[in-house]
Amino acid sequence: MTNPAPIISMTAVNKWYGEYHALRDISLEVAPGEKLVICGPSGSGKSTLIRCINNLEQHNDGDINVDGVLLSEDLKDLEAIRLTVGMVFQQFNLFPHMTVLDNCTFGLRRVLGQSRAKAEKKALDLLDRVQIANQAQKFPGQLSGGQQQRVAIARALTMDPKVMLFDEPTSALDPEMISEVLEVMKELANDGMTMLCVTHEMGFAREVADQIIFMEEGSVIERNDPISFFENPRTDRAKKFLNQILQH
Repeated sequence: MTNPAPIISMTAVNKWYGEYHALRDISLEVAPGEKLVICGPSGSGKSTLIRCINNLEQHNDGDINVDGVLLSEDLKDLEAIRLTVGMVFQQFNLFPHMTVLDNCTFGLRRVLGQSRAKAEKKALDLLDRVQIANQAQKFPGQLSGGQQQRVAIARALTMDPKVMLFDEPTSALDPEMISEVLEVMKELANDGMTMLCVTHEMGFAREVADQIIFMEEGSVIERNDPISFFENPRTDRAKKFLNQILQH
């Protein structure tokens, strides 16, 4: 059997902010259904990397191909990428003036042109999947942080993405709310979703990831399976990072 074509490939990708070199010659492939956890110290380029994959940040150099679409400034390509790739942010990014249900139907109605009834059925099914359908008529400000993040995941799933990107989805949450969000993410992983997740939750990484990437100063300096990464990291920098983070 031949290996399937990667759903994401990055080739010699560079990103600058003025003089600051945020991503340095990143080359990376992600297979359909693969779970990739990206870790590393603050400022290492983790969030920039996944934000470039759905063109929230435009890379300056190199190629990024997502599900057969080469990222460019062409708006048609951008629309195709946004439909293929769902994104969950650190700060939820829900519309505060809309109910939970309206947050989740917004894309279905505005982008895909679905009727209210069809959009609401799909949204309620997904809210039920993340165990929060009973909060559908509330506003985001009435929910806990963990509940808001589960709504954000449901909202991303309404567009039937092939890839889900998570940018430190639990870092703004109180400790007791972290597990409820990680449980939803584990279920997605078990269902075969392609996932790229920037996180410091090393227990989640060990349990869910197929591969772990370690970044520093805009470069990928290590990529390995979880057992090898945790038990025998190749680089001194990764060893030091793991020693620091696993002591907390």
